[in-house]
Amino acid sequence: MKTVEANAMQKYLPILLILTLAIFSCNENVKQERKLSREEAKQILEAMGHRNVGGGAVVHGLSKSGGAGGENIALVLAVGLVEIETMFAYDEQLGWFTWDFEMARKPGKSTLYIFTKNGKQTITN
Repeated sequence: MKTVEANAMQKYLPILLILTLAIFSCNENVKQERKLSREEAKQILEAMGHRNVGGGAVVHGLSKSGGAGGENIALVLAVGLVEIETMFAYDEQLGWFTWDFEMARKPGKSTLYIFTKNGKQTITN
């Protein structure tokens, strides 16, 4: 005679297995979409104004300072008319991007430039 625990285990084990597989497959799809390709990095660098961008490397999980940055950070090393070493971050709405600040001469005024593969966005206060 089976115990109540064994019956419950037999009943719920297939459901738990299916849920576990579904969760892991969803996580794997998200991780695959977040990989920054060399081509996308080149497009973003060109949006920043770099020309003749070639070669280089995309190092995921490493920040510009050399510290660990997680899966939403990538360090891009490339050459163009100058040496290029830029940190990229991933945002759900923007995708992969990099940024630059420009401080105005007036106190409290500044400009944020966000560069994506679609071009440049300018945000001022």
